Amino acid sequence: MTQPYYMLNCPLCRARFEYYVRTKNPVLYPSKADFGFISNAFERRLLHSAYQTISREKKWAYLREFSDPRGYGFLFTTDPVIVNLVTKIADTYAGHTAETIGLTMRRMHKIARIGYEAYEDEYYTSVW
Repeated sequence: MTQPYYMLNCPLCRARFEYYVRTKNPVLYPSKADFGFISNAFERRLLHSAYQTISREKKWAYLREFSDPRGYGFLFTTDPVIVNLVTKIADTYAGHTAETIGLTMRRMHKIARIGYEAYEDEYYTSVW
């Protein structure tokens, strides 16, 4: 079985190259996820602390299936599990604002759905 790949152009020299993508598996949540592929240190700390909190609380499966029926998202949901999780994430890292907690939860939701490695691959391909 061959791995899926993208044919990309280098943004500097425009040379073509193959970028191999790991298969998406939503149950892959490594304990050592450091988000080292993100260059912004503040963003990396926000995501890392949220990732560790969700892992510690064992809420990946719940987060993967979460869908607010009213469409309010993570900031305005009344789901008690999500409210508790968002509160713990905000308490773990004091640097959160309403905007950063909302964006962080969206990213954690994506990781819950596709897995950490696939998220890292998508992050690289979205930058290109």
